[in-house]
Amino acid sequence: MKKNILKWILLSVLTITSVSFFSCGSDDDKKSNYSELAAIIGTWTFEERHDSYSLALTYFFNPDGTYKLIGQEMNYFNEESGTWQYDANDHRLTLKTIVGEKPGLCTFTVILQGNSMTIIDPEGDVEGPFIKQ
Repeated sequence: MKKNILKWILLSVLTITSVSFFSCGSDDDKKSNYSELAAIIGTWTFEERHDSYSLALTYFFNPDGTYKLIGQEMNYFNEESGTWQYDANDHRLTLKTIVGEKPGLCTFTVILQGNSMTIIDPEGDVEGPFIKQ
């Protein structure tokens, strides 16, 4: 009988421990990361005009992980496209350019505030704020 009681106590302790362990998972973090990831998807525009200078940038972030950037600085037009990944924990946006002026990989820091996004490149230069359309 002592063996049965000991088995039940041990089984109870294991059950409580395993339930506690699994209930402390990072479901909230996953939901938060997913919502930030979903917040990136869409069309983002930035325009700057000073006297005779003008700059217009538009990012299209698609749900399938592809992106397109259309830029116009004065009379110079540029377009690039590729794939994107966003790490919501580090607020890092990585763009892998496939078609464009400089194919390659670049990681930016992103600051999201509602439908405003500021992008900071590795050298610390700031682009934005971009407004979500």
